[in-house]
Amino acid sequence: MIGWPGRSAEARAVDLRLGPSAPGLVVRLLAGVWAALAFVVAISGPGSRPGPVTFAVLVVLLIVLVVRPATGVAALVVLTVGLRVVAGDPPGWPATAALVLLVHLVLWTSAVAARTGVRTRVELAAVLGGWREAVAAQAGAQVAVVLVGLVGDGPRLGDPVRVGALVLAGVVLVAVLPRRARTDQEE
Repeated sequence: MIGWPGRSAEARAVDLRLGPSAPGLVVRLLAGVWAALAFVVAISGPGSRPGPVTFAVLVVLLIVLVVRPATGVAALVVLTVGLRVVAGDPPGWPATAALVLLVHLVLWTSAVAARTGVRTRVELAAVLGGWREAVAAQAGAQVAVVLVGLVGDGPRLGDPVRVGALVLAGVVLVAVLPRRARTDQEE
């Protein structure tokens, strides 16, 4: 018998108590739901409706996001939603606020899903560990959306408002994305 000498199987057992958890499959499906909702909000705005090829691409992106979240397809989802918004007529600020929230949720849940397997149990405390930072970033982004919406609803500024909003979104991302901690060995 292979094992620790002089110890029974009962002595080797480990009891690990976790808080409430969810299966990794649920986290992956939730990322897909957020992405699907973001697509729906993006395509329901003013402008022409996407054709069947575009819908097929969206479905493929959703499937890949759920099946293989570690491939980085969440970035393609965000890019696709952003391109639809930029290519169409500007959505109202409530739709833009919803998109900002949904994109944040897609990125958050797909990042968690990328680190977990389908059968992995994901402790909710681990997922919600950075909720304060996420809420602060989301609050700042929502304020920016409302301000851009108010400015955009005033004089028709069109493309400069879109470019300003994209630049502001980039600044917010750079400001809130976590940095890799430096170790003593890297210095």
